[in-house]
Amino acid sequence: MSPIIAVAGADDRFAEHYRTTRRGVIERMADPYLTDHDRWVLQQFARFLSGRTPEPDPRVAPSRPERPLFTRVSRSIV
Repeated sequence: MSPIIAVAGADDRFAEHYRTTRRGVIERMADPYLTDHDRWVLQQFARFLSGRTPEPDPRVAPSRPERPLFTRVSRSIV
């Protein structure tokens, strides 16, 4: 059972909207004309509906290059 539906006091309308949205995402994923990015977006939305955080967009380059945690620093003697 989804963590969203398992919340105490969730009304039936909310649960029905959730099921309808989830069913729509699953049906849309079967569309053969989806691009890879469209498919990725739908997967992220499905992750969100299941209570998980979305992953970063693979098309976006990192803002700065990754560096090792510790680097050597050379000092000059003044």
